[in-house]
Amino acid sequence: MSSFASVIHSLHINCGGKEVTINNTIKYDADTEIQGASVYYNGGYWAFSSTGNFLDDGHDSDSYIFFNTSILHNISTFDTALYTTALRAAISLTYYGLCLMNGNYTVELHFAEIVFTQYDSSNIIGKRAFNVYVQGELKLNDFDIVKEAGGTGRAVIKSYTVDVKNNTLKIQLYWAGKGTTSIPFRGNYGPIISAISVEPNFRPTLKSRKRIKVDLIIAGIIGGLILVSVIIIYLWKKGYIMRKIQRMEAGEMSHTTSFS
Repeated sequence: MSSFASVIHSLHINCGGKEVTINNTIKYDADTEIQGASVYYNGGYWAFSSTGNFLDDGHDSDSYIFFNTSILHNISTFDTALYTTALRAAISLTYYGLCLMNGNYTVELHFAEIVFTQYDSSNIIGKRAFNVYVQGELKLNDFDIVKEAGGTGRAVIKSYTVDVKNNTLKIQLYWAGKGTTSIPFRGNYGPIISAISVEPNFRPTLKSRKRIKVDLIIAGIIGGLILVSVIIIYLWKKGYIMRKIQRMEAGEMSHTTSFS
């Protein structure tokens, strides 16, 4: 990261999906890193970690990204791209916002149940439930996306006001063993999330960047003075400066004598 952009004041992640720009204004970062039973990935200004293995699904290689195959409802045309994928974990999925300016933010968590569908009768009794923590505080207990959204393939956004300190934001989704585990297929449980949006509730300033620039200017001036000092000392030791002074003194004495 460049030292001129060492802090940010907003963050947008398209969980499990490619980079997208919503309404031609807000760019959501891609989040397609291949996961495993225990993974930590650093995306620059954000990172995530996941834990847990779907031991009962009968597959040697688990898939951690869901792709929507049904019709999405109550979602605007601009926002559809955020809900075509979702990232999941068997036990815990944690996102970290890094290098954020300290201050008050609005954090929006985007969810849509895209695994259970209304077109499959077996999905009717399926239930996904997990907990959501923001900055270590429990925000949602036994959160059921379908119940909150009023059906499958429907978006629900949970918004929270969060105070960021130490330039770090932490969002954790945790499966505590609730809900079904084998509908519509074995190993279908654990938390999922479609997107994350973080916006400041304050007017961002360039104070931090200006301070960095001033520090660099001061460092440059000091470095220049040191270089000049080294050159002067070198010339002094070589006798160049002393000889010049002596010639100047000799010239002054000669000039004084000619008028005496």
